[in-house]
Amino acid sequence: MTRSREPLHKRLLALLLPLTLAGIAVGGALVATKVLADDAISILLGPLRFRSSDSTDAIVIGGVAAVVLLAVAWRRRRWWRIVAWSCLVAIFALCLVSLAKTGHETWPVGDGALIELYTIHALEGHQ
Repeated sequence: MTRSREPLHKRLLALLLPLTLAGIAVGGALVATKVLADDAISILLGPLRFRSSDSTDAIVIGGVAAVVLLAVAWRRRRWWRIVAWSCLVAIFALCLVSLAKTGHETWPVGDGALIELYTIHALEGHQ
């Protein structure tokens, strides 16, 4: 039986820190997805109620957690780096969706004016 020379608290920290950061990043992505889909979220955790109608906070928190996870996991096992990059890609995609959703619908203004002008000219016999 081989024993590690590192103390137990360092081994637990080495496991729990990336796991916690990955959980925060995934949780932020899930909350942002829910807010983007339904326009609001309300979570009751014991006596505390968390409400959000904007996905920006969840995206920022998830993105920061994913970047810190990437920094922490850079010299660790390869699958932690894969998890970190996956979280970053998911957060980036949600950021793009959030930007697209906040844009206003645009309608071509010139088309209606051109049709009206054409109709007026046709009624007056100029064409």
